Amino acid sequence: MHYFEPISPTVEEEIWRFWGKTMESVNQDIENLKFWLNLQPHLPHTLSNKQLKAYLLMNRGSVEKTKLKIDMYYTMRTVFPDVFQNSHPLSERLLHATKFIYFLPLPKLCADFSRIVILKIKDVDAMDFDAYAWWAHIINVVEIRLHEDACSGHIVIIDMENYKISYLMKFTPTLFKCIYTIGSVSIQFFCNH
Repeated sequence: MHYFEPISPTVEEEIWRFWGKTMESVNQDIENLKFWLNLQPHLPHTLSNKQLKAYLLMNRGSVEKTKLKIDMYYTMRTVFPDVFQNSHPLSERLLHATKFIYFLPLPKLCADFSRIVILKIKDVDAMDFDAYAWWAHIINVVEIRLHEDACSGHIVIIDMENYKISYLMKFTPTLFKCIYTIGSVSIQFFCNH
C-alpha cells in the first residue's frame, strides 16, 4: 500500500497536458534521458522510468532542465558531504531528527496537480536540534517521493509556531548554501506559506 493517492492514467495525462506534453512525448523524453544517463559516468544508471518521469515533471517537461537537475542533484552529494553522510533513514542521526521535525506531504493532489507539504519544527531544546539532520531528513522524504509520487509542483506550508531564534544558530553558511542549492535545483515550488 502506498501513502500517496494512486494517480489514474487519465489524471497522469492531465498532469502532463498541464505542461504541454502527451504521454507519447513523455515516453520519448524518458528514452532520451536514459540514453543521456548512460553517457554520464558520474551519475547513477539505475534511475527507474518512474523516477525519470518525476524529475521530468518537476522540471515542467523540459528534458534539458531535467538533465541539469539530475546532474546537479547527484553532484551535491559530494559537494555537501555533511548532509549526505550518515543519512540513512534508520540511522541514529536521522531517527533523532524525527524528534524535532514534521515534514509531511499530503496524500491527495490539489486541483492544479500540485502537492501540499507541511513543515513544522517541534518544540524541542535547541541543544537537541541538528540542522544538518533536519535537512537530510527532508531530502530523504523528497527521494522517497521520487519513487512513489507525481505532482506538478509544491505548495509548502511552514508552521513557525515552535521556531526559536536559537535554532537559527545551528544553520551554518554552508548549510544555508546547501538548502538553497538543492532546494532550487530539485524541487518545483509554486509557493511557500
